[in-house]
Amino acid sequence: MGGCIAVSGGLEVAHDRLLTLMKKGVTVEQVARVTRAFTDAGILVHAYLMYGFPTETPEETLETLERVRAVIADMDYRPARIGRALRTAQTQLVALLIPDTTNTFYAAIANSIETAM
Repeated sequence: MGGCIAVSGGLEVAHDRLLTLMKKGVTVEQVARVTRAFTDAGILVHAYLMYGFPTETPEETLETLERVRAVIADMDYRPARIGRALRTAQTQLVALLIPDTTNTFYAAIANSIETAM
């Protein structure tokens, strides 16, 4: 069974005045409805936001931050490992190449690495 598992897009800001200035063609409420529909369907949603758009006021920045916090609380958001890896440039993953999976020596090494992590 295949299908969409995630969507990602650049909303840029979460304030209607700035969305209009950017000519995004959407409102915050429309984005919220679509985001909820994706989430309800089990599809992960990732949106890029930026702060400091020309003419953005400190109040608009604070409103955006509060809106994001509300969405996080409402949707029971939990950071994805891949998102953290992109932000920190550290995946916390170890790749192990094993030339012979039937050899118990390599299995012991893999087990030791897994236990240590």
